[in-house]
Amino acid sequence: MCSAMCHNIYGNTATSIFLAFVLIASMVGLASTLAGAHHLSVWRTESLAAAAAAATIAWTLTLLAMGVACKEIHIRYGRNKRLKTLEAFMIILSLLELLYLLALYAGAVTREGYNNAPGVKNPNYGTPAAAAV
Repeated sequence: MCSAMCHNIYGNTATSIFLAFVLIASMVGLASTLAGAHHLSVWRTESLAAAAAAATIAWTLTLLAMGVACKEIHIRYGRNKRLKTLEAFMIILSLLELLYLLALYAGAVTREGYNNAPGVKNPNYGTPAAAAV
């Protein structure tokens, strides 16, 4: 009952799965960005761990969406320009999120810049006053 124009609007068989993965990956990526912004404002090792964990989950979901995008490209039928643009964006975004993740892990390995952060050099940080005496 659906004509050829209907396939151009809705895409191919993998489009509905692809759009669901894109929406989930983009929301988790947004949460990862907020965790990274919080890490920049606080600049502590604890916030680095949270930002790196969120970035790892976001990158994994983005890779899943990229895999479905590659499957849609392989199917080749019924894709309009907007869907092709979204597929290309997800493939590029997976590389950019990998670079973001590597930058976070490079900060975790080198610990550069954390020497002047509050609580790093003080061994009594977070302990009660009676225990610190």
